[in-house]
Amino acid sequence: MKFAIVGKAAILPNMGSFTDNLKSGIDNKVLLGHNNNIVKSYYDVDVNKYFDPGFFGYTPKEAEIMDDQHKALIYLSWKALNSYGFLTKNRLLARTGVVTAVSSPDKLFKDPGNKSNMSYSYFINNIPDTASTKISYKFNLRGPSINVNSACSSSFSALKTAQLYLKNKDIDMAVVGAAKVYYLADEGYQYVDGGIFSKRGECRPFDEDADGTVPGSGQFVYLIRRLDDAIKDNDEILGIIYEVSVNNDGNNKTSYTAPSYNGQVEVINQFYKNNKIGRDSIDYLETHGTATKLGDALEVSTVTETFQRELTIGSVKSNYGHLDTASGLLSIYKALDMINKQYIPPIANFKEKTQLVKNLPLKIPKERLDGPIKKIAINSFGIGGTNGHVVVEQYNERRNWGEVVNSLDEKIQFPIYTKVYENLPSLSKTITDKIIQTSREDKLRIIRTLLLDQKPEENSQWYEYDFNTNKCIRINGRANVSDQIRNIFSLVPKICIDSEQTNLNKGKNETNLKEANITTKVWRLVEEYTNLPKQNIQSKRVNEIDVDSFILIELVDEINSLLNREIPFDYFINYTGRIDEFIFEVIKDTYTSEGENINIIHGEHQLAQQNIVLFHPAGGMTSPYKVMMEEVSANYNVILVSFPKELITERDLTISQLADIYIQQLKNRDLFNGNVILGGYSFGGNIAYEVAKKLPTEEVDKLLLIDSHPFTSYISKESKNITEEDYNKAIKILIEQDPSLGETATINDDIKTIWKINHEMLKRYESTSIKKIDIEAVLFRCKEPENEEILTTLNIKDTDKTEWDTLFKKFKIIDIPGDHYSIFSKRNLIKTVGTFVLNNLLVEVQ
Repeated sequence: MKFAIVGKAAILPNMGSFTDNLKSGIDNKVLLGHNNNIVKSYYDVDVNKYFDPGFFGYTPKEAEIMDDQHKALIYLSWKALNSYGFLTKNRLLARTGVVTAVSSPDKLFKDPGNKSNMSYSYFINNIPDTASTKISYKFNLRGPSINVNSACSSSFSALKTAQLYLKNKDIDMAVVGAAKVYYLADEGYQYVDGGIFSKRGECRPFDEDADGTVPGSGQFVYLIRRLDDAIKDNDEILGIIYEVSVNNDGNNKTSYTAPSYNGQVEVINQFYKNNKIGRDSIDYLETHGTATKLGDALEVSTVTETFQRELTIGSVKSNYGHLDTASGLLSIYKALDMINKQYIPPIANFKEKTQLVKNLPLKIPKERLDGPIKKIAINSFGIGGTNGHVVVEQYNERRNWGEVVNSLDEKIQFPIYTKVYENLPSLSKTITDKIIQTSREDKLRIIRTLLLDQKPEENSQWYEYDFNTNKCIRINGRANVSDQIRNIFSLVPKICIDSEQTNLNKGKNETNLKEANITTKVWRLVEEYTNLPKQNIQSKRVNEIDVDSFILIELVDEINSLLNREIPFDYFINYTGRIDEFIFEVIKDTYTSEGENINIIHGEHQLAQQNIVLFHPAGGMTSPYKVMMEEVSANYNVILVSFPKELITERDLTISQLADIYIQQLKNRDLFNGNVILGGYSFGGNIAYEVAKKLPTEEVDKLLLIDSHPFTSYISKESKNITEEDYNKAIKILIEQDPSLGETATINDDIKTIWKINHEMLKRYESTSIKKIDIEAVLFRCKEPENEEILTTLNIKDTDKTEWDTLFKKFKIIDIPGDHYSIFSKRNLIKTVGTFVLNNLLVEVQ
């Protein structure tokens, strides 16, 4: 049966010079020399130069641990499907299968200690089993998806498997991929006498000086369809490939790893019998050609036996080394280039035939030969005895896509997908420059894809861009093809933004994590694992984070390690709140365990007495309360809650979260006795309200608000940012108003920082959080007016404090002497406030 190759993509060293390298007989290796038995000869391929994690929906963390072989196949699958116009053919994609040939990355064998500490995500991203299914998942391909391996003949085994699925009509298209990445190649390989690898560091198939092969790196993806279907659907057919013949040697050989003459002869004979084509029609044979003495000698013997005529042979391993699981697909890539450009290349590094070849009817060109060449046979043999043979044939009825372009009256939309709008000009220019340098054939293919296959999604945001005029350019399909190409690739007329920016800001200053607070550290982990900046996800619900489950497992594990906790994974995935709420929940215990900021004045409290809990003002200190509550503490347990020093770096803390911390601290000390009085001066009153709101009504006796501003005083639609200079100015005004403040240590850097943190909490308070609670409250209101300059500097509205009235079941106002700041700084006024508090504790609020 005949099949059509309707798409291809590859990564190889010096990829842009592939044809020239073959025609000139260039070996693309890097040879650094020898060190005893270590040979530093390798083929340099950097997969990560092609693979953009964000484009394919991976986080940098996932990409970092993923096998480069997997990354290469994902990228090449996208490139082939996109370049040849299949990404929008959803019905065909639904009947597309994936067969890959990938082995375990040799980095696992080079670092055996890594296995014992291997995380689940590392495991799942490096085992060969997941190579094919990653492709199916990324491109919604719903046919069979498997990975196969038969050592050096793996890619032919994969191709055979895909052809069987196509032949049985289980699928209508197959993605066939194979990849080999030789990790740590620049460290060299160990030469072993009699082994497969060359002591010289050069692969010289069939040469008198041949002494083995060199490990190479390369990756390939082909799109395969039944030939009749490809013709019917007007696919671009790059070549015809016959059904692969595959067998195994069995045990008819000297050892398990040795090749078998009989096995190789049988697989070749089987191919021509099954496919019913004459061997005399073969113009060239691409051998397995490993340049080992035994392997080459056996292969030329089987070729002579099965063809019985003069035949030109070669081996691409001389140009790119031995690609192991991917070696067969490299041979097919070479064959397609040869039949479509009509040439036969020389073997790189070749000088003189080995004695075994000299007397055989096999031609080995030392220079490039021109065609005609229509059919190329290919051998692929694997250690363990699985052999393969196939023929690739030129397709002569290829359509002229230039004519197709000319025949269409459609606008061409050329989308550039980017997640950062600001990058559009530079990105567009980069792509434009690269496309200008591509061949006419590739330009026509892109135009064909844009015209025939790409359809912009509904509701897409399209931006016009022209480097010269900043106006939209519309290109008509009836224009002359050469002009069309020049226009479309000298200017980029259509630019598409597909989503908001998701990558982390790489240019920002990184916080030193050793000095960062716990919340910052947890957030950094979340950003790292999700590849999303905090501002993009802090308000999202946990179940809205689109990250693979094995990455979430790793994230939870790292959070547990950081906090020395054991948060169950189920707790994370079943959490119904927002991500910022989740982070606070997991770090909260870090700040609630010690409770060193809880102070009970006048010794141990007596359980028979009622508890009064007073929360700190914005400055965080509670020492003036000791003077204020001196008389009160004779009959009540007075509990003072100051601002915990460890929270000084928690700049994103909310009042609700701070209240949760204080509630937990007080419960840990058993200081809620079921009928507690809550209160505080200024900001302390706001905290008392928030705590009361969270507690059962029957547990709170009443609320004491000591000249506290209503929340509406701080909540503003204005975007004024309170600067460090503003706070310094406010402090200066306070000291001028009360010089004693400047003589004490109360206005120090910590106090100023805490003041700013708490003030910013008030500014961020959400109006929807203000609600009525079913308890009594007393407001002790200063008689003297507020300092307007301080209010203006700190963007505080001089709101009537009677607004508190609407938030309680019963509410009472007691006017007290002094102004807002003097009642907490001047001893005589502090004591006076304490007297007012004591006199009203037992008075029922009317």
